[in-house]
Amino acid sequence: MGTRSVAWTVVALCLSAGACGGSVNTLAGESAGTAGTGGASGAGAQAGQGNGGTAGVDGGKGGNAGTNNKDGGMAGTGGGALGGSGGVAGGSGGVAGTGGLAGSGGTPSDAAVKACASNKDCGIYAPHCDGNSGICVGCQTKADCSIYGAACDLVSGACVDCATNADCPVYTPHCDVVSHTCTMKCQSDLECALLQAVCDKAAGVCVECLSDNQCNGGFCSPTKKICVDCLSNADCPPDAPTCDPTSGVCAIQCVSNADCDPNTPHCDPVLGLCFECVANGDCGAKGFCQPDHTCGGG
Repeated sequence: MGTRSVAWTVVALCLSAGACGGSVNTLAGESAGTAGTGGASGAGAQAGQGNGGTAGVDGGKGGNAGTNNKDGGMAGTGGGALGGSGGVAGGSGGVAGTGGLAGSGGTPSDAAVKACASNKDCGIYAPHCDGNSGICVGCQTKADCSIYGAACDLVSGACVDCATNADCPVYTPHCDVVSHTCTMKCQSDLECALLQAVCDKAAGVCVECLSDNQCNGGFCSPTKKICVDCLSNADCPPDAPTCDPTSGVCAIQCVSNADCDPNTPHCDPVLGLCFECVANGDCGAKGFCQPDHTCGGG
């Protein structure tokens, strides 16, 4: 058989086998290339009908299979939060699919105020559940703030520079209880004016008050240096004869537990006020009754 006859025979066999590639699906390119991680491009198929490329690990959807053995494959689409897809399997030398862009990271969603029943309900920005308020807070003890080298403000549940002088370094040895920052000793009220406070020169710190006349009709607590409604029962009117020593408020809320609401279900008959607890037995699994009449340590 002559050389020209052999060549035509090979061509005829190739056409019957699907573009010299064996079966259409086997040698024509079973699938387009897999899109690379982070949006790398997928390789194009050989001739014939193939399957679309598989999406990369960070990719979008894989490309669709080519529809005939003549047209080249189309480029894959870019991903959104995921990476790009592989190209469509092509006919004669399909075009490789292009990778998409890597997705962007999410925005933290647990920084806002969040209700909770336990620490499991809280996120990394406010990881501790305050059992009294039912709200996620940044801290409940100083140990919760140790990673930041800070102290815990138990009132706001936030990590602060200082809560007491013991939290401050030598060069700024005094904790300003209003701003919770370590400062040098104040020398005059002028240094405390921006905080609407006065200077306790003995301690060298800014405080809310030093005397009753700085409290607009109230009383200045000699220990806390803050303005309160009362310091003793003698400061209270007949219709609210009891002074709560913790809050410095005159009140008469109860004579028994029946007068209290579910949030503060226990009546202190001496103070006539409702609290979360008045004895350790009122706390159950929450721990013990603390001096401020809240349960803790559970």
